[in-house]
Amino acid sequence: MRSIGPFLALTFGINWLMAALFKLLGGRWGTPPALILGVGYMSVPAISAVIVQRAILREGIVKPLGISFKPRRWFLISWLIPPLLALGAVGIGTLMPGVELSTDASGYIERLKAFLPPDQLERAKRNVERLPVNPLLLGLLQGMIAGPTVNAAAAFGEELG
Repeated sequence: MRSIGPFLALTFGINWLMAALFKLLGGRWGTPPALILGVGYMSVPAISAVIVQRAILREGIVKPLGISFKPRRWFLISWLIPPLLALGAVGIGTLMPGVELSTDASGYIERLKAFLPPDQLERAKRNVERLPVNPLLLGLLQGMIAGPTVNAAAAFGEELG
């Protein structure tokens, strides 16, 4: 229990300092540097947990923090649940009045008309037509690959902390 206060102070202190420096140095949200800051921001809870374990509690890191990379049945289940929920949401959505499934992404292109000039809209339409699979399935596949790889590496800091 004596570790919660120092952990929270370190985590919030470091993160607030990072955000303040980013803003003071002219950083803008919604830019690539902000994305890099966000990934770094996510690692701060893990760094704080390690500092508290080592410097304050003078304990080990792996066992007290519950770090284990042994394959577990829940890894597979947690990997499959999001795409199943997404497909279920699509199925339920198509049951709503006035909603129909667009497998050719025509609804997506239609919404882009409000934001893109005609030449860019035509380019977007050609890009969607060249996709090897339906954009919905492509997004699901990308998420299933990114989830246990690059996203997991970035999110590990928050989960460990």
